[in-house]
Amino acid sequence: MIGGVQQVGHAEHSCLLCALVHKDGDFHHVAINPFFVASATDMAACASIDRHPVNLEEEMAKRALIVVDLQNEYGADGKLPLERLDQAVANAKRVIGAARDAGEAIIHIRHETPGSDVGPFAVGSNGTHIIEAVAPIDGETVLTKQYPNAFRDTGLKVLLEEGGVEDIVLVGAMSHMCIDATARAAFDFGHGVTVVGDACATRALSIDGVEVPAAQVHAAFMAALAFAYGSVMSTADFLSA
Repeated sequence: MIGGVQQVGHAEHSCLLCALVHKDGDFHHVAINPFFVASATDMAACASIDRHPVNLEEEMAKRALIVVDLQNEYGADGKLPLERLDQAVANAKRVIGAARDAGEAIIHIRHETPGSDVGPFAVGSNGTHIIEAVAPIDGETVLTKQYPNAFRDTGLKVLLEEGGVEDIVLVGAMSHMCIDATARAAFDFGHGVTVVGDACATRALSIDGVEVPAAQVHAAFMAALAFAYGSVMSTADFLSA
C-alpha cells in the first residue's frame, strides 16, 4: 500500500510498504508484496512491517465493499458539510453490517491532504477521522488516499487482484468526486461495480453563476454511472437482492 491509516485515539501513521488491518482493537501492518524492495527511508517509516502477508484469497470474498471517505470533515462541524450525510451514513452502516454478516471483505478509504495545516482533510486533524458509526472493526483494512480515485497510489488494485475480488460495492462520499472517480476506475480495471446510491452523499455546486442543488448533483452523477459503468441501487433493493 502506498498510503496509511489514521488510528482513532492513537498516533497517525503513513506507510509505503503495507496495508493496515484492524485487529484486537489496534492496527497491524501486513505486507501486500513480500518481494517489494524498500529503500532505507521506507524501512525507517515502517519498522514494524510484517513480512508474512495475510492470505488475501482466504480473507477476501469475490465481492468487496469499499467504504469511501465517510469522515468527520463532511459532517455539520466539518469544513465540507454534505447534505443528507446522516441518511447516507445510516444506510452505509446497514450495508456494512450485511457485508460483515456475509463474511465479505470490507475496505475503508480515508482522505488526507498533505501539506495543509488548516484546509479540509489536513493531516492529523479531526476531519480525517472516520465517522464512528461506520468505523472499521477487527480484520478490516484501511487505506489512505490523496486523490479522488481510491485506486491511485493506495495499493487498492493489488489488494483486490490478490484477493480474487471480481465485484465491488461502493458507499460513501462525495457522489460527484471520489465515488464517481473510484467507480469509473474500478470499471476500467475490469471489476463489476455497484453503487448504493442512498448510502452516498454530496453537496451543492456552482459554475458560471449557476447554482446546482446537491440533489441534482447526486442524481446526475448516479445517472451517469448507471448509464454505462455499473448498477446504482437503493439500500433497500441492495439488501433484498
